[in-house]
Amino acid sequence: MVDQARLARQPHSRANSPAGPSHRPEADLQPTPPNRRGVRRWPLFVIASPAMVAIWSGWASLGQMCGFGLVEPFPGIVRWHLDSSITLPIGVESYGAYAMSAWLSAATPRTARRFAMWSSLGALGLGMGGQVVYHLLAAAHRTRAPWPVVAAVACLPVITLGFGAALAHLLRADTTVPAIEQPTADEEKKAEEDVKPAVHTSPILPRRLDHSSPGHRCRAPPSAPRQADLARQP
Repeated sequence: MVDQARLARQPHSRANSPAGPSHRPEADLQPTPPNRRGVRRWPLFVIASPAMVAIWSGWASLGQMCGFGLVEPFPGIVRWHLDSSITLPIGVESYGAYAMSAWLSAATPRTARRFAMWSSLGALGLGMGGQVVYHLLAAAHRTRAPWPVVAAVACLPVITLGFGAALAHLLRADTTVPAIEQPTADEEKKAEEDVKPAVHTSPILPRRLDHSSPGHRCRAPPSAPRQADLARQP
């Protein structure tokens, strides 16, 4: 009996708790942080390398068929020559990748994301169209592109510049908080007057008694003597 009394007075141990020995406090049950490394990106360079070679050669060759070639960008300053045909793959494909990254980013605002989505799809479509046109001309052994192709290719650098500037403006404009204009003294005074409740200036008329009701009885005020008492007086 003594041993049972001692056991009853002893506190329950962790092993004998209802939750069992595997019970852990809530602080120990924190979720494991996710792996921030994610998917490795180095295979992307292996995938993009052959595409870059094909795209670069296609755009550069198409540019040469459309009149792009060696130019002197700084005549009279530096005797430096540049092949302008490289502007096509750099401008069109770089903008397509830039717009797609803005489209798929979670931090991009809604307006800029919509513009980035459509413009990136358009840039990819232009890239595919340019490759198709070049391979068709090369398969036909053409050294000069027809004038509609020349006109379209000549507009690509300007279009790329405009779309890039518009996307950069949208990304910057949506993240900028507009300044709040402080109201002037006259505007504050007018706002206070509008908030004040309207005061009724009309006089309060006494309530008229309805003598047409059947249960109504007109009573004299308490201070007025009754005519019956006056008649009894000598």
